[in-house]
Amino acid sequence: MLKLRLFKTFSLCFYDVGLWSNFMSGAFAKLQSAYVKCAKIFFRHSKFYSVTMMLNELALPRFEEITGKDRCELRQQNDVMLQ
Repeated sequence: MLKLRLFKTFSLCFYDVGLWSNFMSGAFAKLQSAYVKCAKIFFRHSKFYSVTMMLNELALPRFEEITGKDRCELRQQNDVMLQ
């Protein structure tokens, strides 16, 4: 339980991720890979263990959920400001 809280605290804080639109998709793929790899190491799962099962068991969000939510919020804020 403590390990899960620590992991969420330190790895789910992608500040201003919505502003990362200048990054190439390859950079996001590397960041996503690092997120999964760190989770597997931290929670002592085999590198062959299913990512989906691990995230479901630990109730961790997928990388796309983290970045997608913030990007959507940024777009909504920009739309409101432009009106």
